[in-house]
Amino acid sequence: KPSTAPPAIVEGAIDALLKFGADIEACDRDATTPLFSAVESNSAFVPFLLSRGACANVMAYGMPPLMLACSACGPRARVNIPLLLAASSQETRRAVCVTRVPRYNDSDDSDDSDDDSDA
Repeated sequence: KPSTAPPAIVEGAIDALLKFGADIEACDRDATTPLFSAVESNSAFVPFLLSRGACANVMAYGMPPLMLACSACGPRARVNIPLLLAASSQETRRAVCVTRVPRYNDSDDSDDSDDDSDA
Protein backbone atom coordinates (compact mmCIF):
# COMPACT_ATOMS: atom_id res chain seq x y z
CA LYS A 1 0.00 0.00 0.00
CA PRO A 2 1.49 3.36 -0.99
CA SER A 3 2.62 5.53 1.90
CA THR A 4 1.12 8.95 2.52
CA ALA A 5 4.13 10.04 4.58
CA PRO A 6 6.55 12.57 3.09
CA PRO A 7 9.25 10.84 0.98
CA ALA A 8 12.10 11.95 3.25
CA ILE A 9 10.46 10.26 6.24
CA VAL A 10 9.86 7.03 4.33
CA GLU A 11 13.42 7.02 3.00
CA GLY A 12 14.77 7.65 6.50
CA ALA A 13 12.69 4.81 7.90
CA ILE A 14 13.87 2.43 5.17
CA ASP A 15 17.50 3.43 5.75
CA ALA A 16 17.09 2.84 9.50
CA LEU A 17 15.56 -0.60 8.89
CA LEU A 18 18.38 -1.53 6.50
CA LYS A 19 20.98 -0.29 8.98
CA PHE A 20 19.57 -2.65 11.59
CA GLY A 21 19.58 -5.65 9.26
CA ALA A 22 16.29 -5.58 7.39
CA ASP A 23 16.36 -7.47 4.09
CA ILE A 24 15.55 -5.22 1.13
CA GLU A 25 14.46 -8.37 -0.74
CA ALA A 26 12.04 -9.52 1.97
CA CYS A 27 8.71 -10.59 0.49
CA ASP A 28 5.25 -9.79 1.77
CA ARG A 29 2.45 -12.37 1.99
CA ASP A 30 1.91 -12.04 -1.77
CA ALA A 31 5.58 -12.91 -2.41
CA THR A 32 6.40 -9.43 -3.72
CA THR A 33 9.46 -7.39 -2.80
CA PRO A 34 9.42 -3.69 -1.89
CA LEU A 35 10.80 -2.86 -5.35
CA PHE A 36 8.07 -4.82 -7.12
CA SER A 37 5.42 -3.13 -4.96
CA ALA A 38 6.92 0.28 -5.73
CA VAL A 39 6.86 -0.45 -9.47
CA GLU A 40 3.32 -1.80 -9.21
CA SER A 41 2.11 1.46 -7.66
CA ASN A 42 4.24 3.66 -9.98
CA SER A 43 5.99 4.94 -6.87
CA ALA A 44 8.71 7.55 -6.81
CA PHE A 45 10.63 5.21 -4.48
CA VAL A 46 11.86 2.96 -7.31
CA PRO A 47 15.13 4.91 -7.76
CA PHE A 48 15.64 5.03 -3.99
CA LEU A 49 15.18 1.26 -3.57
CA LEU A 50 17.50 0.54 -6.50
CA SER A 51 20.13 2.82 -4.96
CA ARG A 52 19.89 0.81 -1.74
CA GLY A 53 20.55 -2.48 -3.51
CA ALA A 54 17.12 -3.80 -4.43
CA CYS A 55 17.44 -6.48 -7.11
CA ALA A 56 15.62 -5.68 -10.35
CA ASN A 57 15.63 -9.34 -11.40
CA VAL A 58 13.48 -10.81 -8.62
CA MET A 59 10.27 -12.25 -10.07
CA ALA A 60 6.76 -11.80 -8.69
CA TYR A 61 3.56 -12.93 -10.39
CA GLY A 62 5.79 -14.58 -12.99
CA MET A 63 7.47 -11.38 -14.13
CA PRO A 64 10.32 -9.08 -13.15
CA PRO A 65 9.64 -5.46 -12.10
CA LEU A 66 10.81 -4.25 -15.52
CA MET A 67 8.01 -6.14 -17.27
CA LEU A 68 5.47 -4.70 -14.86
CA ALA A 69 6.81 -1.18 -15.43
CA CYS A 70 6.49 -1.65 -19.19
CA SER A 71 2.81 -2.46 -18.77
CA ALA A 72 2.13 0.61 -16.63
CA CYS A 73 0.94 3.96 -17.85
CA GLY A 74 1.86 7.48 -16.89
CA PRO A 75 4.89 9.69 -16.42
CA ARG A 76 6.27 7.78 -13.43
CA ALA A 77 6.49 4.59 -15.52
CA ARG A 78 8.51 6.49 -18.14
CA VAL A 79 10.96 7.48 -15.38
CA ASN A 80 11.17 4.00 -13.82
CA ILE A 81 11.65 1.98 -17.03
CA PRO A 82 15.14 3.32 -17.89
CA LEU A 83 16.25 2.86 -14.27
CA LEU A 84 15.00 -0.73 -14.22
CA LEU A 85 16.57 -1.42 -17.61
CA ALA A 86 19.94 -0.29 -16.29
CA ALA A 87 19.58 -2.40 -13.13
CA SER A 88 18.23 -5.54 -14.81
CA SER A 89 20.34 -8.42 -16.00
CA GLN A 90 20.81 -9.06 -19.71
CA GLU A 91 18.65 -12.18 -19.36
CA THR A 92 15.79 -10.18 -17.83
CA ARG A 93 16.04 -7.47 -20.51
CA ARG A 94 16.00 -10.09 -23.26
CA ALA A 95 12.95 -11.83 -21.77
CA VAL A 96 11.05 -8.55 -21.55
CA CYS A 97 11.97 -7.61 -25.14
CA VAL A 98 10.57 -10.83 -26.60
CA THR A 99 7.40 -10.90 -24.52
CA ARG A 100 4.23 -9.04 -25.39
CA VAL A 101 3.58 -7.00 -22.29
CA PRO A 102 -0.13 -6.48 -21.71
CA ARG A 103 -1.21 -3.08 -20.51
CA TYR A 104 -3.34 -2.92 -17.39
CA ASN A 105 -6.33 -1.80 -19.43
CA ASP A 106 -6.06 -4.69 -21.91
CA SER A 107 -8.98 -7.05 -21.77
CA ASP A 108 -9.11 -10.74 -22.57
CA ASP A 109 -12.76 -10.36 -23.54
CA SER A 110 -13.28 -10.07 -27.26
CA ASP A 111 -15.73 -7.48 -28.41
CA ASP A 112 -18.03 -9.08 -30.97
CA SER A 113 -20.15 -5.94 -31.40
CA ASP A 114 -18.28 -5.04 -34.61
CA ASP A 115 -19.19 -8.37 -36.24
CA ASP A 116 -21.06 -7.51 -39.44
CA SER A 117 -22.18 -11.05 -40.29
CA ASP A 118 -25.78 -11.44 -41.39
CA ALA A 119 -26.17 -14.94 -39.93
